[in-house]
Amino acid sequence: MARITAVQDRGHVASEMVAGALHMPLAQMNPNIILIAIETAKEQADGYLNNPFLDADGTEQDIPDSVLLGVIAMAAAIYARPVPGIAKEKTDHVTIEYDYEKAIQNVQRMYWQTYKKYRIVGGSLDADGINTARRDYTGDE
Repeated sequence: MARITAVQDRGHVASEMVAGALHMPLAQMNPNIILIAIETAKEQADGYLNNPFLDADGTEQDIPDSVLLGVIAMAAAIYARPVPGIAKEKTDHVTIEYDYEKAIQNVQRMYWQTYKKYRIVGGSLDADGINTARRDYTGDE
């Protein structure tokens, strides 16, 4: 079975969007890392969704905005801390610890709940490339 790459192929997420989510000027960001973060977030979305976003005739549908928002949030979390772990910052007299791995997991959980209505579970692609699996939701939730 072919890997589904609808979000990777058709989900437009620009570096400026991720910079905006991080409240950082794009000029201060590493362009290579931000592109890797975006591609990684898209790959994760495709892996979870398993949805080619095709209508019954096999025509490509737009990637929903809520999916793209999740990709932006995940890319921002990955960019903010590309290596999992805990970081400490000391400001004046206070030391703050951040568990960035847990932060990324929280973003995943939050957006995977949003993604759930677009997720296709099981099944396979038919001869026309249409995913014949059931969706794990019913109706227009």
